Amino acid sequence: MLWKFLFGTTIGAFLLAIAAYLASPVFFLVEPFSPGELLNWFSHLPETYKVASLSAGLTVAGFMVAFHTATINWKNQLKAELKSQAAGEVEEFFSIVSGLISDAAIYVESLIEAINKLQKGGDPDEARFAVNWAIDGSEKFIGTRNQISQAQVQVHRLKGRNYTILSSGWGLAANLDQAIESMNEIGSRMWVHVPRVDKNDPDYIQHFHNLVNVEECKSFLEAANRFTGPMSMLAGSIKGYLLSPVMGFNWPMFAGLIVNRKEFTAAIKTFYEAMNDR
Repeated sequence: MLWKFLFGTTIGAFLLAIAAYLASPVFFLVEPFSPGELLNWFSHLPETYKVASLSAGLTVAGFMVAFHTATINWKNQLKAELKSQAAGEVEEFFSIVSGLISDAAIYVESLIEAINKLQKGGDPDEARFAVNWAIDGSEKFIGTRNQISQAQVQVHRLKGRNYTILSSGWGLAANLDQAIESMNEIGSRMWVHVPRVDKNDPDYIQHFHNLVNVEECKSFLEAANRFTGPMSMLAGSIKGYLLSPVMGFNWPMFAGLIVNRKEFTAAIKTFYEAMNDR
């Protein structure tokens, strides 16, 4: 980092030149002019030399300032693009995962609903319809669950691909780790037993009833309800932090925060309760 600063930046080169000036008697065995002696030498130069020296000095100084400014602007623009890209990837990834978890939760709720209708002894046709709907949706649920399982692996590639950007901000990598932990908490409880039965079997409804583990379903739903919100909040906080230098903080944001302060406070409270009860 010191090498890149001294030889790769205008300020570093300037400091290196000052260090070389001060160390000239030791390393080069030459005593350079002091500032007063340099001014005295310059005052005795012919007018043409003075004009040429000043013109050259202004040209070099202008070039250095222009180069330094252009380099900073280019780096800032590139950083903004990389941060925007990383923010989009994180937000899109966890948005997809949240959708998959929601789909899985809807199916698991249908399993519990079907069992409740069977046990309560209500309308047989209504109970049969609920059981058939749950059986027909089993393949889709298995596919959704496999996608969530794959996402648990792909999220580490997401982290590795954007780790340089995430490590440039305070707490971004830690927030992503917490989001991953929340996703894993849900993923660890999503392996509920899927009732795959043949509807041509005369006793398929009883087989369905015997295969569904209601406690497993409730455990998954509890984890989904508790951790999906914090997971999305953590992903949103990463996106907000990365885009904040681009968007900045303005009066409409401040006014919106004041108007929705109760909802914001409640969301933060729910987030910390979920994180502390992990």
